[in-house]
Order: sequence, then structure tokens, then C-alpha cells
Amino acid sequence: MLNNAAEAYWFVMNHPKLLYKECIDPWFEITPHMVNEKGFVSENEEENTILEWWIECGPYVDDKHFGLIPFHDYELDCGGRTAEDAVMKLAILVKEKYGDYE
Repeated sequence: MLNNAAEAYWFVMNHPKLLYKECIDPWFEITPHMVNEKGFVSENEEENTILEWWIECGPYVDDKHFGLIPFHDYELDCGGRTAEDAVMKLAILVKEKYGDYE
């Protein structure tokens, strides 16, 4: 059970299915976005009045042409009204997709 965003963050960063060769942390990006009341980015910027934090994440992989590159696992894309909420959601998605670990 993850009790807070710090535990959730480290659960993701130390997940063996996301670590590259057990030593390189997963690729992780969190960015702020302004959205409208429905949670979407509106073309009319005046409607985008709510801050959300969006996360993209995934492991690094070896590419035969480019070497070590980040793999964007779209199934882990998520967000929240706070960075803490977004990280908690990410940990849930990681646990659902890759399972728990000790």
C-alpha cells in the first residue's frame, strides 16, 4: 500500500520492470498544463483556467541505431490537479500493468 506521493514516486522509480539493467532509473517527465472545466486543453486559451500536472514515463531501452533511448509507455500517461495526485495515479498504473515487487 502506498501511503503518500513520496512512496509512490520511489515505487515507480525502483520498479524492476522499469529499471534499465537494474541501475538506470526510468524515464520520467512531469509537466504543468492549463485545462478547461472539462479537463481538456481548449483552443480558446481563456477557458483554460485550471492547472493540472501531467506525467509521462517509461523504461530506457537499447536501440540498435540510437543506443540507449527513453521508451514512452503511453499506458502510463496520467495526471492530476496536484503533482502529488499525478504521482499517486502513476504508481497505481505501474502496479496494474507491471505488478508489485518487494
